[in-house]
Parts: sequence; structure tokens; C-alpha cells
Amino acid sequence: AGDKQKSTWRKLPDVPYRGSSACVMDGVLLAIGGWDDAYKATSAIFAFHLADQKWQHVEDMPFECTFVDTLVLSEKTLLLVDGGSRKVTRITVEG
Repeated sequence: AGDKQKSTWRKLPDVPYRGSSACVMDGVLLAIGGWDDAYKATSAIFAFHLADQKWQHVEDMPFECTFVDTLVLSEKTLLLVDGGSRKVTRITVEG
């Protein structure tokens, strides 16, 4: 048996909402949708900044979503597949 490399595990701040979908877009970790502490679906998108270890609210979508799968199609385009409502939405990030 050869030398085994050990991984380093470190706890980071919790995602703002339960049931959020996560993806990396343009080098930024995003948390999309989910539900709040009262189990109300949210439309929030948060970005995690590794440098300061904080989540920042980026924007709200025009709809709430939970149980969402997120696919990064390109540097500025996401595809959301909402398992709760069965909606498929394409999002293009401006700017």
C-alpha cells in the first residue's frame, strides 16, 4: 500500500436556508432558494465569500423554490429544476 493523503475538514458557516441548492458560478459558491425556519419557501440567492467566511444576500428571484437542482450552463447562465413545482427556469446573470 502506498502513502495515503489525508484530507483536511473544516466547518464553515451554515447555509442561510434549509433545502437550498448549491452551485459554483464564476468561482463563487451560491445557495439558491430553500425554506426559512417557518418552512416557508424562499426566493433568495446568497453568495459565500471564502475570504471573510460570510454569506451575502445577492438578490431574490421572482419566485420561491425548494428541492431545486441547479446546473451551471455557462459563466453567466444557470438552469434551475424545481422538484417541488416541476418548473424549469433559465437564469442569466447580468453584469
